[in-house]
Amino acid sequence: MKRKFSKMVGVAVTLAMLSSLIIAPMAGAVSSPTVVLSNAVISQGSNYTLTFDVVAAVPNNGIITVGFPIGTTVAALVTGNVTLQATAGFGTLIAELPFATGNMAVTAGSTTVGPSVALTVTTADFTASCIGEGATVRIKFKNTVVTNPSAVADYTLTVKTNQTGDTVAVASQAYTLYPPSVLPLPGIVELYNASGILMSSYSGIGNRLRLSVPPVTGSPSR
Repeated sequence: MKRKFSKMVGVAVTLAMLSSLIIAPMAGAVSSPTVVLSNAVISQGSNYTLTFDVVAAVPNNGIITVGFPIGTTVAALVTGNVTLQATAGFGTLIAELPFATGNMAVTAGSTTVGPSVALTVTTADFTASCIGEGATVRIKFKNTVVTNPSAVADYTLTVKTNQTGDTVAVASQAYTLYPPSVLPLPGIVELYNASGILMSSYSGIGNRLRLSVPPVTGSPSR
């Protein structure tokens, strides 16, 4: 009887533990964003597309903050430079629309921290009352307002909101920046005859630079 009672207690404890896992709230942070660049070359301007899920709803006047890595620069932002769209989640679908100039605040970076952009979500910009809980959000930095860092490396940026549950800055999946592909300058092609005399020269792009033809001074030998 005692053994049977112990087994029953063990089963009850196990069920309680499983139940606590099932009903536990989602982790207190947005999902790790994916980042797609239109231009992955160092020191050049690029469009950035960020996609992530929120845990908590972002209401009218809620703020989404994007933190870029050190070495990145972000230009002054005006309407049309940054857009947002979102799935419904437990809310309303938001079509892709731009943030108004006054709802985008850029904080410049330094040698120890990268620049950040605070985006205020308003009903004036997006008509919907909020970004719904659990929604997938896509933010696009357009018109190459972001300039890539100057070093070849893998980078991550961060995203967070000011809503309870999403205030932890979450690092994105890594994206790689590459050096530019520099084509060699056209070379010079020189043509010599069998006697080692320069007869002609051309640039590598096919433009003839010089042509030298020795004069005929006598009858050809037989």
